[in-house]
Amino acid sequence: MIYRLYGMVILSVCLVLVMAGCTTTTTTTLNSTYNVHNGKLTKCTLSSHPGNGNGDGVCTWPFYASSNSSDPTTDLYECSSYNGTCTPVTSNTFLTPTSQCIPHWVYDQLANKGVAWQILYQQVYTNGGTTTTDWTVTFSQSLTVTVTDEKQATSSLDGKDIDLIITTIALSVKQQVNHSVASAVQVTVTNSPRILVAPGTTAHAIYGVEVQKTSGHLYDSNKCESNWDFGMDLTYTPIASGWCSWIGDKSGACPSI
Repeated sequence: MIYRLYGMVILSVCLVLVMAGCTTTTTTTLNSTYNVHNGKLTKCTLSSHPGNGNGDGVCTWPFYASSNSSDPTTDLYECSSYNGTCTPVTSNTFLTPTSQCIPHWVYDQLANKGVAWQILYQQVYTNGGTTTTDWTVTFSQSLTVTVTDEKQATSSLDGKDIDLIITTIALSVKQQVNHSVASAVQVTVTNSPRILVAPGTTAHAIYGVEVQKTSGHLYDSNKCESNWDFGMDLTYTPIASGWCSWIGDKSGACPSI
């Protein structure tokens, strides 16, 4: 049998003999394509040109393909190139992660996206009277706020990897973007601010953590896990906790995420 990959379909073609017709032809539609990193199948995007192998998400060649996305090992093919020959995989012994692989998370290509507030509490007060009101905002809270990110890398992996990712992001942002950040901020609200609100005006108050917004490429350079590359990821690294307030519609004074 000869197997060739055409787009996302593998054709099984029988050999045609002189004066004899083809007796069987089968078609297998592929759902997913993969590369192997540290003994694990990692989904990749098939392209007419091979990927660079450095986290661009495009399949390097050779690559693997399967018609069973829920368990690709049950119907796995090894393909030499985009339209090259594909052969069924008869042994999965290569799909065994090496125990000595140690993740090395990297957060680079950083871009400063400004500072904003991660809101933990907010309140609004409108003075409908005729005299200025002394408004006291009351809130009680105690918790720890750590680094978070848009792609949820800081919450979707195992605990050990999460700790490494949080530390990596915080150190990278601290060194290259904002020296005031930390990997975590302990929040303990002990004060109740007072705001003078004039008649006919509305006051806004928020309590939260000021965070540094940063865009960068987050990936494990050792490719230990199947989800080793999160691509360009927007992260929120804590700076400090506190109150922020404004009168009227000037919400830009306390931008939030």
